[in-house]
Amino acid sequence: MSHIQTMPLITRRVDFTFHDVHATWLADSIKTQFMQALSLFIPSSERTVIEILRTHQIQINDANIHILITELIKQEGQHAVMHRRANQAILHRHPELKWIITLQTKFMALVQKSSSPAFRLAIPVAFEHITAAISKDVLAHKEYWLGDQVKPNSASNFLLWHCLEELEHQSICHVIYKKAYPHSLTNNARIILSLLCIWLPVTVLSIFPVQLYLLIKDKTLINPRNWLPFIGFVGRTLKLFFKGGFRYRKKRETIWPRDEITLYQAACQDFNTRQNSSDT
Repeated sequence: MSHIQTMPLITRRVDFTFHDVHATWLADSIKTQFMQALSLFIPSSERTVIEILRTHQIQINDANIHILITELIKQEGQHAVMHRRANQAILHRHPELKWIITLQTKFMALVQKSSSPAFRLAIPVAFEHITAAISKDVLAHKEYWLGDQVKPNSASNFLLWHCLEELEHQSICHVIYKKAYPHSLTNNARIILSLLCIWLPVTVLSIFPVQLYLLIKDKTLINPRNWLPFIGFVGRTLKLFFKGGFRYRKKRETIWPRDEITLYQAACQDFNTRQNSSDT
């Protein structure tokens, strides 16, 4: 499987709880509410990815791809379970947001029902692009996201775990897509179209309004001093989302650059350290 990816997919045994997490568990409320808004949409997105990959697993006659999809589904399944648990804590404080999850679930079902098989498989590629972009930034700039945490909390440990595993399969769905639809010119154009014209706008219009609502609820944006930091954060995050959107026009699989291998290895070491620290 080395010709498909350079990093293994590892299904780690984790059991995060969120009953004692403080209202602000990252560097500040702006970043905390962004991650909480993102978390509300992840279980439905993960479920959609799993359904699409299972359907195409049957159609692709390649043993390595079958193993890859199986391992990816294991990770995605555990992500969804942990995020549902995290969302229970979020919805306990904000039960009025339940309708957001219901709306997204219905929207994803409608998109799958009305899409061609090739377009449906482009959906996981787009999701993977977005989650990998956020994950790499969190892992590369921990101080910006986490602040100066004397003692890591369960929510931030959960975030770093998820980012680590998203980094592991950052290009896997693209590899699976090209295996299923090898006519790269036409189908890669479909990926770029779905990413830039549909999924990135949908993501932006989903996450940022919820983040804005939560920041109003916790009175962060009542203080004018927080307005510019919030605008700066939105601009920074939008740049992350759209960065690299046209790389899918390339015919070859994306190879891990050296700096991302170093980032991955450091993230693995940090995860093991945090796990050992929580066990003692």
